[in-house]
Formats: sequence, structure tokens, C-alpha cells
Amino acid sequence: MSQGANALPKSEQLNIEAFSKLFTHTANSYKYLFFLALLNILKQRNFNHAPIALQDLMVEMLVIAWQAYHPHRLSFGNKDMIAGRFDVFAEVGSNLSGEELRKAIASKMLSTTKELKKFAPYRLIRPFFEMELKGVKSGETNQNIAALSRDRFQDKKPLYSIDDQDETISLHPEWIEYLKTNYDAVCQWFFAAWLEYMQKCNSSIDNLPTKLALL
Repeated sequence: MSQGANALPKSEQLNIEAFSKLFTHTANSYKYLFFLALLNILKQRNFNHAPIALQDLMVEMLVIAWQAYHPHRLSFGNKDMIAGRFDVFAEVGSNLSGEELRKAIASKMLSTTKELKKFAPYRLIRPFFEMELKGVKSGETNQNIAALSRDRFQDKKPLYSIDDQDETISLHPEWIEYLKTNYDAVCQWFFAAWLEYMQKCNSSIDNLPTKLALL
């Protein structure tokens, strides 16, 4: 698998093995898009430690997805709802970019951003709590992950904690430093995993690495 721990820079303080499994059980594009949105926003904010609103992450996810869908009509998988939702956005968003695109997506695709919040932020960090989640019913998984991300923030050091009430995430300071220091290496690791997933969904598309590299 392209997303193995050996492909990532090592750390004595952080659980790189858990981090390497972020995309292990993936049925759609949401976790990939969420992680790339997280990287983008972190870089835009110069890796500061301020909480990130889930709504900002959802909008960034859709911006990334639109930039792949609109020019290339890439598929995100049979179980993925994002491309279907873009059909109603195509006329509005065809000539938009940058902040105009973000504002249009935020206003025109509000219901989609709400649906994306239900799973990706929680399931992405599940590998940090595999032992604690054994036997937990599916309907209680998100609630447990959110609680664990807060209660075990100091000792487990998950990538981030989730504040359900404020609808924000707060990255662990040590992960922020890791991502800042190893940004290029983490991006390369992510791109290999993202490309592997998208190749399965777009087997007939030529030059897929080039198309994805433009995102």
C-alpha cells in the first residue's frame, strides 16, 4: 500500500503508524478531500494553532472536488455523492475561482456541507483510537471518537480534537509542527494514496497524475 508508515518521516513523540492508516478503510473520497482541505487551510494560515471551523473545511473539500470534477469530470467513486451534487452547481461555478468559488459553494451547496460533516472529521482520526472503539456500536462511533479526541488529547496525541458544540477542530500542537516541518513529504505521501484511490475510480482516464497534481 502506498500509505505505509515507512513512506512518512519518523517521529519519536507521535503515532506515525496510526497516521499512516488514516485512509485504510475508505469507501469514498471524503477522508481524502478532508485531509487535503486540512493541509490547504493549515498552509493558508501559516500553521497557526487556532481552531478550524468544520464549515471552512467542508467548503474547502468541495472547492478541491470541483477543481477536479469541472474540467476533467473525474469520478470520486460509486458510493460518493459529491459529483452528483455538482450538477446543480455547474452553471454557477463554471467561471469562478479562488474566493468567489468558495463563497458560491458556501451559499449554493449548504446542504452538502452539512452532510459531509457527519462522517469525515470523525472517521479520519479513528486509527488513533482503534482499541478504545472495539465493540462500540456503529451509531455511537462518532460520539465516542469526538469524546476520545478531547479526553485523550494529551496522551494519545490524535491529529486533532473535535468540538461538536462549536463545530471546530483543534490540531494537536505537535502534529502542527510535524506537518509544518515535513509538509512536502506528507504531501507526497498523501498524493500517492489519493492517486491510488482515484485510479480505481477512473481507470479509463489518461494522465490522471497530472490532472490531480494541478489541485
